[in-house]
Amino acid sequence: YTSIYYLVSGNDFSSWHRIKSDETWYFHRGCDVIIYLFDENKALQTIQLGLDSRCLQATIPANTWFAAKPTQEKAYCLVSCAVAPGFEFADFELGRRDSLLSEFGNSAGNIKAIEALTRV
Repeated sequence: YTSIYYLVSGNDFSSWHRIKSDETWYFHRGCDVIIYLFDENKALQTIQLGLDSRCLQATIPANTWFAAKPTQEKAYCLVSCAVAPGFEFADFELGRRDSLLSEFGNSAGNIKAIEALTRV
C-alpha cells in the first residue's frame, strides 16, 4: 500500500478523479471534509469525515469518481489516504468537466457538484 497526508484549506478542493485501487481516507484535524462520489447507479453520494460527523475514515471503492472539499471556506482539514495496492500515477484519471457532465449530468445537484469540483 501507499499512504499520503495533505492539507486542504479554504476554497481549495480535491478535483474529481478516480484510481484503480480502493482508497481509504482518514480525518486528522481541522474542519470536516465532504467526499463526493458517484455510486454504481450513477447517483451522487456524500460522506462527511471529521469530528462533527463522528466519522473518521471512509473507503472509496476502486474505479469510483470522487472529489472532496472542506465544509468551511475559512478553515482547513488535514487528511490522509491509504491506497492498496499502492498508488501508481498510471492508475490515476483526472475528471474532465465535459465528460463528467455527459455521464452524470442528469440532475441539478450532479451538475453543481461537477462544475464546483473540476478544474478542466
